Amino acid sequence: MLALIRDGVFVERRDIALDDVPEHKRFLWRPIEFQGEGSEVETTIHEDRVVIRREPVPEVAAAPDDTLAMIAALVAKVDAQDAEIAKLRSSTSKISDALVSLAEEAKP
Repeated sequence: MLALIRDGVFVERRDIALDDVPEHKRFLWRPIEFQGEGSEVETTIHEDRVVIRREPVPEVAAAPDDTLAMIAALVAKVDAQDAEIAKLRSSTSKISDALVSLAEEAKP
């Protein structure tokens, strides 16, 4: 990977080797040295190279076991509440159906 430098300014980068550049233009190109793994935050031009510093990639920490246990308990609680709601809906539906039947039977 090479950087094109004109008037002390980083102009562009190309995925080429110095051997790919015509000899009379090689003085314009410098190898790129990458530091880090994240997104690019700083470019420094040196006489013999261009250094592109990247910010560190943040590490994603695993959830502690107690956090996972809390999540599992919450999911179980929600499941139990959903089951209770389903029972209440079923009972309410049965009561409603019974009231409708009684009302129809009571009609003269």
